[in-house]
Amino acid sequence: GLELLKRVKSKAKATRVIMLTGYPESIEDGVLERYGADELILKAPKGSRFNTRNFKIKIKELMSEKEEG
Repeated sequence: GLELLKRVKSKAKATRVIMLTGYPESIEDGVLERYGADELILKAPKGSRFNTRNFKIKIKELMSEKEEG
């Protein structure tokens, strides 16, 4: 994921990126900000459902920020 984030940002800095992970403890503090991720969303624990509503809200927020900026 981080390698893809680095590549995307190196080619298109303005691209908004939402990282999705099931292992938040494996991501060091500040790494996402350093490489340009806009959001980090945690996957649902095994056996539960992913909250698509929150995901859609984050996408809308990022899109509205881009339109304003």
